[in-house]
Amino acid sequence: SVSYTAPARFEGTDAAAGGWAEKNGGTTLTLSGTGTDPSYGVATPFTLPTAVDFAAGKSFKAPNNTFGAVAAGQDFVIEVVVKYVSNGGEQATVGKYGAGGGVVLVAGTSSSQLIYYGAGTLTQTPGVTNGTWYHLMVFVDRNGTQRLYRNGVQLTNGAVSGVTMDDATPFSIGSYNNSANGKSDSQIALVQTWVLASGSVGDSTNCDAVNTARYAAAQANGFAP
Repeated sequence: SVSYTAPARFEGTDAAAGGWAEKNGGTTLTLSGTGTDPSYGVATPFTLPTAVDFAAGKSFKAPNNTFGAVAAGQDFVIEVVVKYVSNGGEQATVGKYGAGGGVVLVAGTSSSQLIYYGAGTLTQTPGVTNGTWYHLMVFVDRNGTQRLYRNGVQLTNGAVSGVTMDDATPFSIGSYNNSANGKSDSQIALVQTWVLASGSVGDSTNCDAVNTARYAAAQANGFAP
């Protein structure tokens, strides 16, 4: 069987210049980097939380590399509800990328999402449409298949491995690599992470079931891309 720890949940409603508090009382992210501050309380067309509007400037980062309680070698899942204002370059919604590699959800000019894991990537084309909300999920299996979903549908999967990501680089929302690179011009309403407690995160049946449940929950809140 497959089981997960309780998710670390960041809702846009809880973000402010003083920090982005995790919904269940865990990690508080700090505003970091240079450039324009995000805007807060941005309305969304559904009953999910209000969004944070990133302007390819400052972003939020965890105080260490344990964001979402992801420890060395653990498999994990990232869920994001995001709308891109512009998608030029490689703009991270959420990720961690340091000297040891990492995982980043980004949008580029030709790819809707890329998963960076060490030296490899998973890509999906065509790219995202600016001004459209997306529900994204990525399942990260350290030793097997990574799976990427958008709006309830698996887009791509594959084995991408070879470099550890267990270094001191913190997770960030709105950028990657310690809030310095991959700055995002996007609105983000929700970020959640789960850590695998048992089983295989790369199992397709498990991933499909979890993704379907989470997408159904988003739809119940009025998410309609």
